[in-house]
Amino acid sequence: MSKTKDYETAVFNRINPAVQFSVTRYVLAIGVFVAIVAFGLVSTFGLGVDLLPAVNVPSVNVSTSYAGANPSVVDQQVTQVIENAVSTLSGITDLSSSSSLGNSRVSISFNTETDKNVVLNQVASLVNAAARRLPAGITTPVVRSFDANSQPIIQFGIAGGGASLVDVADFINNSLVKSLLVVDGVANVSVDGAPTRQFQVLLDSNRLKYYNLNPANIVTAITTAAVNQPIGSITTQGTSLSFSTRNVPEGLDSLRRILVDSNRGITVADLATVRDASLKSSYARVDGLPVVLVSIQRTTDSNSVAVADNVRKALAGLALPSGYSIKYSMDSTGPIRASINNTFKELILTLIVVAIIVLLFLGKPGTAFSVILAVPIALAAAPILYRLAGFSFNLVSLLALVTAIGIVVDDSIVVAENVERYRAMGMKGKEAVLKGASEVFSAVVAASLSLLSVLLPVAFFGGFVGRYLTQFSLGLAVAVLFSLLEAILFLTVRLAYTPDIRELDWKDFARSLGRMRQALAWGLSRWKGMPGLVLFAVQAGGLVALGRYILLPSLLAIPLELALGNYLVFMLYAFLSALTGTLHGWTEAGVKIIQEGYARLLRRSLKVSAFVLAGTAVVLVCLAVLIWPKIPFNFIPQSDSGTLSANLRFPPGTSQSTVNLAASRVEAFLLQKPEVQTIQAVVGSNASIDMALVPIKQRPSVYVLTQDYRKGLQALLKDIPS
Repeated sequence: MSKTKDYETAVFNRINPAVQFSVTRYVLAIGVFVAIVAFGLVSTFGLGVDLLPAVNVPSVNVSTSYAGANPSVVDQQVTQVIENAVSTLSGITDLSSSSSLGNSRVSISFNTETDKNVVLNQVASLVNAAARRLPAGITTPVVRSFDANSQPIIQFGIAGGGASLVDVADFINNSLVKSLLVVDGVANVSVDGAPTRQFQVLLDSNRLKYYNLNPANIVTAITTAAVNQPIGSITTQGTSLSFSTRNVPEGLDSLRRILVDSNRGITVADLATVRDASLKSSYARVDGLPVVLVSIQRTTDSNSVAVADNVRKALAGLALPSGYSIKYSMDSTGPIRASINNTFKELILTLIVVAIIVLLFLGKPGTAFSVILAVPIALAAAPILYRLAGFSFNLVSLLALVTAIGIVVDDSIVVAENVERYRAMGMKGKEAVLKGASEVFSAVVAASLSLLSVLLPVAFFGGFVGRYLTQFSLGLAVAVLFSLLEAILFLTVRLAYTPDIRELDWKDFARSLGRMRQALAWGLSRWKGMPGLVLFAVQAGGLVALGRYILLPSLLAIPLELALGNYLVFMLYAFLSALTGTLHGWTEAGVKIIQEGYARLLRRSLKVSAFVLAGTAVVLVCLAVLIWPKIPFNFIPQSDSGTLSANLRFPPGTSQSTVNLAASRVEAFLLQKPEVQTIQAVVGSNASIDMALVPIKQRPSVYVLTQDYRKGLQALLKDIPS
């Protein structure tokens, strides 16, 4: 029996080497954790901000135009040829197509592990090879890869005041686009609603008859005169010089002087009237004002919020021509900012709630503060991982941090509680830490490893869902792992070398109100020491930096400032300690009442265990049959983006005046709605009307507004059934 007791004593009295190393080499432990927290802060400010994680969607679209061909001909001669060509690729998850009047569209989707750049090149190669089997008269098939970044992140309209939209379009294309393309993160700038400039040649039939010419002669003459092609190059000593022939008409006069019949000296001006005209294939309006609409797309490796800020900054510093104005119509980063800010608020609120709970159950402010400090220290590791892995701050990655707050304090609470137990038994600070932390070392490690064994495999889920789960699971896993290291390697240092301050009660708080004399004595004795020197350096540096030299004599009051600080800090600590002690006592009493009530309930339940099990089974069956099937499942929660779109589709051949009339009605209807902030309309053969809504706190959700607006618009357009 004595040998067994000796063995138990040796096991339970053994000091864990990791705990002993951290407590003994406390400078190293402090340096390591301070460095990680510093890197975490740097990574936090360097991370991009997006609404959701960036997901690679390997999808390729092939578009082909066959003017005049009916859908049946397009399907047989174009769509099926392209489908047969690309169907041999591996990794295809979906192959769909559509054939309409004069147009063919083939969409190929691949599994998420596929490199979209590789399959884009493969599809383009196969389509080019199949182009020889396509009928004459089609346009060259256009192969595009679907990219979420192709959606504009910010759009704005430019109005010219008294200037025409032709001049506005020239300014945008010749000046503004070049300025925006050099903005960091901008991938492409597209323009809508800009009139197309063209030279019109109006033939005179009488003159053509008089000179015995036909329209084909003029077309040939103009086409032949517009030459722009390379003719060769000369390379000498590594330097190449390229030559080209360029003779493109630059204006009305050069176009009029083109010879149609060189023998007789007949020019275009002799046979036709030449004029400079603008052709509007589409209209763009913002809040009913005609504008030229500019859309900004970001690069793949940038984040929307930063790019939008860069664009706004560039436009603010741009000198616009007189009378020009910029009106922002759509900004997709607004909802992103609101969602991320709300998530940050939730994170801070969760941290406050956890801190209050820890204070209530631990009782001692010093120990509770050491435990609460584990939360920001443990969370600092997640931004470092996000930065290294190329993640961003989004709803998923921030959700991992919010979830981690309630988990990362577990290890610290277990260690701190056991250390306090040994201190209550009379052990000194360092000895109690070594003993208490070593005793629970295995339990803390086992608990954390069990969490990691669940979280880490989730990070390797494949498919679309796996792209989201990876950021969540890795962020939570690294926070849990770092909380384990913090609890056994850094919390132990804080507990071992933090003075064990006596707990104060309400009598101590009352006495603290009258200790101004002791505080003044402390301030007068310490103004030459480190506290006084630090305060002097901070105040003097601040006054000099602000240029307030006249206030420099106030530095003589540093002893009084130290005294006041000492008085307030001690009084605040006495109040917090007394309040925490009282609330801790109430909490312990409440927990004891609940514990005793649970024991009585459990004792009674065991006597009728069969009925309890039967009732539980009935409740579970009711939930499974009546409740759970009616709960909608969405992997991504529905979010209110703050934008709505109304798309008007018309049959081919509908006049643009009809389309514009319908779009104008829709705009007028929506502008009257108090929830609508701005309206952006692009009108061509169809109409697309986008609305930016006021903040969500000032309106119903978009799901309610969608139904209301749809009913109103259907009634508004009854007289235009097409």
